[in-house]
Amino acid sequence: PAQPGIAAGPATNTGASTTPATTTPESAPAAAPMLIYTADFALRVERERFGDVLDRVLASARERGGYLVARNDTSIQVRVPSSRFHESVTAVEGSGEVLRRNVAASDVSEEFHDAEVRLQNLRAVRQRLEEFLRRAGSMAEALQVEHELERVTAEIDRLQGRMRFLAARVAFSLISVTLEPRPTVIAAPRTVEVMPPRRVLNLPVRWLHELGLDRLLNLSGED
Repeated sequence: PAQPGIAAGPATNTGASTTPATTTPESAPAAAPMLIYTADFALRVERERFGDVLDRVLASARERGGYLVARNDTSIQVRVPSSRFHESVTAVEGSGEVLRRNVAASDVSEEFHDAEVRLQNLRAVRQRLEEFLRRAGSMAEALQVEHELERVTAEIDRLQGRMRFLAARVAFSLISVTLEPRPTVIAAPRTVEVMPPRRVLNLPVRWLHELGLDRLLNLSGED
């Protein structure tokens, strides 16, 4: 059997129309958007678990084909393949109490397409400049063409670098995680109310006891 894209030989006319099918702009499939995904999390966990949680986030990213970007004692940044971004986000959410979550997608399709068009035009300009340089009639003319050729080449390199950067950011999404400790609750000590000692009065007259004078004096002392 013929391989795709290689003609197997002259076609035999069987009466069917041999007019090649044409694709109109309306029927052409739309190009998938180029999206750069980012996620920023703040998680609350016990301080003694900070190291374990950061290790878990890194291990989860590496299991999905990602890699470490930066890490310190309280935060970590990893990149994961964009095709596994959503499941990576779900894994992070299960690592602690989510205090803040910010997930965003930036569409760079237009910027990338504009860079492609400009790169194609610059390559055509460079080709014409190289032809002019070969036909330069004087040293001054050659130097002028070389100067312009260097400028165009530098712009081509810059555009190629930008396109590589965008492609890399589209391929791998950034996930940032910051940890915050759970507040420590300290119970306030209970206070025990100490009652003043009861005063004992030795009254010289017995009938004063009968009137309850000593009890009244003790009550006034308690107030």
